[in-house]
Amino acid sequence: MKKYITLVLIIMFFAPLDCMEPEQHKGPMDSVWFYDETHAFAQANQLHQEQKWQAATREYRDVLAQLKPTDNVRTPDEMHHILDNTTECHIHKAQLNLAACLMAQRQETEHWASFDALLDISKPKHISSDLIHHHKKPLKDQTILVRTDHIGLGDIFCFLSAAHELKKRTQCHILLSVPKVLKETLATAAREYGFSLISSKEVPPITLHETHLIALLGHLHLKPSQMNPEKVVFSAPERAMNAVLKQLLVLEQGNILVVADRGEVGRQTTLIGGKQLPYDTMHHGRHLDSNPFTVLLNNHSNVILMDSSSENNRITINDKQKDRYLTIAPEQQPFDTIIALGRIMSKKKNIIAFGPNMGQTNVFARSLDHDAQKRMAFIIPNPQENDMRMEGEGSKYKHMISNCWVYKCETPLDQTQVIEQAYNDMLEYTREKK
Repeated sequence: MKKYITLVLIIMFFAPLDCMEPEQHKGPMDSVWFYDETHAFAQANQLHQEQKWQAATREYRDVLAQLKPTDNVRTPDEMHHILDNTTECHIHKAQLNLAACLMAQRQETEHWASFDALLDISKPKHISSDLIHHHKKPLKDQTILVRTDHIGLGDIFCFLSAAHELKKRTQCHILLSVPKVLKETLATAAREYGFSLISSKEVPPITLHETHLIALLGHLHLKPSQMNPEKVVFSAPERAMNAVLKQLLVLEQGNILVVADRGEVGRQTTLIGGKQLPYDTMHHGRHLDSNPFTVLLNNHSNVILMDSSSENNRITINDKQKDRYLTIAPEQQPFDTIIALGRIMSKKKNIIAFGPNMGQTNVFARSLDHDAQKRMAFIIPNPQENDMRMEGEGSKYKHMISNCWVYKCETPLDQTQVIEQAYNDMLEYTREKK
């Protein structure tokens, strides 16, 4: 059966938007707008919420066709003069949600470019598909500021190669603006791709063009599968590599190391376009429970568990299992030991990993080479979750932007059974590769 996956992103911050209505100034992830039943796209948003991708696509397109004038109107500036600001905002937000529905059907779409339109980028600085694909290369040797604000840290790792694709196609210079906390972590990747790197807290130099990393999916007409780079560009400091390697001496006795990340317990998530995932404190978050991993330790005497969860979200084990339980070495810069563990897992075949669809897990997945990705599984405990890299038909399928597996529980209480099955499947793959 064909499996469909939808692309929506974990978003962390809000930004002002140049529209008339102050309460709608929430940029590309306005949940107030998404659940507002008074505007023209309410029915389309409801179909989107219900994961009825084809019906939602038709509804978005029908309403957009009614709102967008087509008589000889070709440029964004002409559109801006004809549409009032509020209507223009509705259109861009709807186009982002349409993009998610199209990605759910594995279709590339230019509509991701609306991300730029919902940010505080002046219109003269906007790039376009015409500029990118122009045969005379008008962007050659120009510096383009590529922003990474408004999205989760993990998404920067996932989609960084889109900026590299822009550089390859246009021969431009990339000035990548990243959160200050990631500047050191991303330095080696920036060197690998030939980017200049600045903190989002710094005042950037004046550039003729500015865009957002996510908008590049639209400007470049990129499919999600194109976001899985051929090689890993992220690396960890020697200190972090040595710290993790010391912990893995347990593998010399023929053990299997299971890396587990529970995720962030209790975190609500707003997705691009404004949609929110369902959540309740009992079962319906994205995070994983502790019990599946204590059961895994009970069932497999040669398993050593390495907990890569944050300190406040650690796995709870019983006293008898303490000698087979490790917590990952503490980081000194964001994600350094997580990336180190990923690079080591790419070389050591007796490591298997589990995690939810959350930021740190996506950083870890992007730190694995293609073969090691086949020994990692994303576990989806919430059957109603339909997030970007995850949603599909069936209970087991491949991740959209990597070779990792995705296992989806029919109910949140099925995590123990699902994780056991995923462990056995990936262990079998490991044995076949030997």
